[in-house]
Amino acid sequence: MNCRFCGKIIKHEAKPISECPYCHAAVSKDINIVYIIKELVKLRGRGVLSDGKTLVSLLTDTAPELVRERSMIKRVYDDGLYRVIITDEQLTDGEFDRRFLVFSKRLQDESFMSAEVAGMIAGWFGEILGRTSEKQKEIKQDESERVFDKAMNALNCHRDDEAFKYMYQAAEMDNPKAQRWLGFMYNTGRGTERNTCMALTFWQKAALNKKYSQCGDCVAQFNIGVAFDTAVFGAKNPAMAEKWYKMSAEQGYVKAMYYLGCLMAETQRTAEAVYWWRAASDTGYPEALRKLGTCFFNGIGVVKNVNMAIQLWERAALGNKYNKKGDAISQYNLGLIYYRGTGVPIDYNAANKWLSMAASNGERGAEKFLTEIRQRIGK
Repeated sequence: MNCRFCGKIIKHEAKPISECPYCHAAVSKDINIVYIIKELVKLRGRGVLSDGKTLVSLLTDTAPELVRERSMIKRVYDDGLYRVIITDEQLTDGEFDRRFLVFSKRLQDESFMSAEVAGMIAGWFGEILGRTSEKQKEIKQDESERVFDKAMNALNCHRDDEAFKYMYQAAEMDNPKAQRWLGFMYNTGRGTERNTCMALTFWQKAALNKKYSQCGDCVAQFNIGVAFDTAVFGAKNPAMAEKWYKMSAEQGYVKAMYYLGCLMAETQRTAEAVYWWRAASDTGYPEALRKLGTCFFNGIGVVKNVNMAIQLWERAALGNKYNKKGDAISQYNLGLIYYRGTGVPIDYNAANKWLSMAASNGERGAEKFLTEIRQRIGK
């Protein structure tokens, strides 16, 4: 929930609140009503609540200091409104969905709640009964996507504070993309103070979130792997890096395939490294093509094959969707092969072509060979 004055997100930790912790304005009744319902859901989870009939007797124990908010929820009971959704009947999914919408609408009309809060409360009453409306799931998903889109628009326009506010909201709605991007914002300090622990927290939420993928968010899994691989959290942890890289790679995320191959190579597991570089190469990933080409050129983990190395380096060097300019190191490697005649006849024109591309692509080592090559070919 957001403070209606300063707009910042208010989160309940272990107790209800009377004022915004940021601007100290009095909070709206909606915020504490949400808190009460959340507490009741927790009681349900611990087996304290067996049905809806015991809720009223627990209201006082749950939030004794919130007289105004308690009385509003109790009125929902006294007026019989709760019977729209809390019933002893065995409801079909379709009937439950219909009652969910009726309950949400009447909460708005009779309790002057916002549509967002009424929808959440209606949903939580459903959770108390161990039921979740399919319509409620759709509403939550659609809303989280709308908020996430707002966050991305703000982020792309460099309105970082606004982006962080919306991203946090969408992440709290269990949107895995928002959780992943919120981790990015914490890790880079965009819209908030840099906090690597919070970055890891939200990346892990996204990585294990099965809302859109049964295997979790592959990019978040990759980000966690990089963090452990590069000592973001202190010391390097190759085992944890491998775990998260593999989770991501097995979903087909090409960067994770490449990085996992590099990690395997560092630990002398050459065959596994070749396997993952080959998998990434199949998508045209330039760095993987280069690494696999080097393996074939030197006979590491595969039978030595210079022609295969040249083919792989050429694919990396010519550029594609991953790198339009082409891979500079592959261009450099090809230039040297033709300059020295390693496994192929010497060809200064080909050497000039590839080394010129490498030099224009920022490979400084190419320049020292180009002067001699151009003298030989008269350029």
